This record gives sequence, structure tokens and C-alpha cells, in this order.
Amino acid sequence: MNGGTPVRDGEGHSVSLKEYIERIFDEREKALNVALRSQEERVREASKQVDMRLDKLNELRAEVQADRSEFVKKGAYESEYASLSDKVSILTQTQIKNENKYVTVEKYKTEIEPLKDLRGKITSIIAGSVAIAAVVGYAISAVFGGGN
Repeated sequence: MNGGTPVRDGEGHSVSLKEYIERIFDEREKALNVALRSQEERVREASKQVDMRLDKLNELRAEVQADRSEFVKKGAYESEYASLSDKVSILTQTQIKNENKYVTVEKYKTEIEPLKDLRGKITSIIAGSVAIAAVVGYAISAVFGGGN
């Protein structure tokens, strides 16, 4: 078979072998071009999606960096916490000591005010006892010679 030998194409027409092969190559080239354009479009779309994701990651990184400035480093926190904890302990101990030195309103109402009532009663008892002692003393002095 040479380039001029007739061959039947897919539709039953007689064509030369050269034309037949060129037609097959053209069809395959067209199919490859269509496939290549399709792949290029997919690559462009994937590239757009990657760019969008990278933009979002950059935004997230910026937010993280902004947030990071609002936080304290662990070492600085621990030393400050220890210092404040010591101060709170000292204040708590001082408060406990001071509670024993001063009378609170609640303590006054529950413990001291009732003692005032008791003091009044004791004063009345002492005054009564003194009066009784005076009467008894007068009676004794009147009976035993104090009466000239």
C-alpha cells in the first residue's frame, strides 16, 4: 500500500491512505485539544480555589497574630500569679488577725448587747444586796448596842 491506495473511511467512502491517516490525526488532535482545554480550565479553577484558601489562611494568620498580642506568656503569668497569691495569703492572714481585734456589728448584736442587759441585772442585784446589807447592818447595830 502506498499513499495513493484507496481505503474506505468510517462512512464507506473511498479515500487515499494519506488522507485517511491525516483525517485520523486531525480528529485525534482535535480531541486532544479539547481534552487539554478542559484540563487547563480545571487547573485554573483549582488554582482559584487554592488562592482563595491561601487568602483565608492569611486572614486567619493575621487574626491569630492580633489575638496573640492580647495573651500573656505562661512564664510571666506564673510569676505574677505566684506574687499575687502570696499577697492574697498575707491579706487573708491580716484580715483574720484584725477580725479578732475589732468588734463587728454582728458580733456586737449577738455577743455584747446581751451582756449589757446582764450588766443591768447584775447592777440591780448588787444594789439590792447592798440595800439588804445596810438594813441588816442597821438592824444588827440597833439590837446589839448601837442604840445608846
